[in-house]
Amino acid sequence: MRIVAEGHELGAGTLAARAHVLDAARALVGAVIRGAVRDMRAEIASSVRRDDVLTLDTPYHHRVAASLGTAGDVFTATDAEVVPRREWRASAWVNERVRPSRLDHFLGSHLVLEGGAVEGMGFMRAAGDRPFGAEDRELLHLVHLGIGRLFAAPTPRDTLSPRARDTLDQLLSGASEKEAAARLRISPHTVHDYVKQIYRAYRVASRAELLALPRR
Repeated sequence: MRIVAEGHELGAGTLAARAHVLDAARALVGAVIRGAVRDMRAEIASSVRRDDVLTLDTPYHHRVAASLGTAGDVFTATDAEVVPRREWRASAWVNERVRPSRLDHFLGSHLVLEGGAVEGMGFMRAAGDRPFGAEDRELLHLVHLGIGRLFAAPTPRDTLSPRARDTLDQLLSGASEKEAAARLRISPHTVHDYVKQIYRAYRVASRAELLALPRR
């Protein structure tokens, strides 16, 4: 509970809180390395594969991603609870990444977000150390339930394309759609499409409603 309280004190979802929670949880479960990911499913599906032990192209992550439930669920499990030990030892990830790094055993915790994204944190122990057990899993599960999001929730602006953000800045400066098009050197029709994207992102129906929203 101390880890949860300190995480919230630092501001849950911030970089400082995330680093503190990960480091404290690593010590709590006796791991030697730790990592976190904003969207596990997106990283697994990406064509870019990390060339180290922190890649998510593993039998553990593939099975977890396929079995997660609804938004708000926190799923915490050890490698042995997800992947048969024989399959674990035979996987390319273990043989090509884990063993050369003198690591073994995995413990992960995953929070399902609205829209299907899955935040996650993972921990590994040194080769030759004891496997993670039920007590480690329960402790990490309680920490994740208490802290909630590891990453700050995206703002409406974060969901916009770069050109739509440029259009938003023009609108907030007082420019009309026609003026925004001229300044950005794009067609008024394209600007109008961006404006519709902006309204959807901010859940407003007009320019007046957009400008009336609180500013940061």
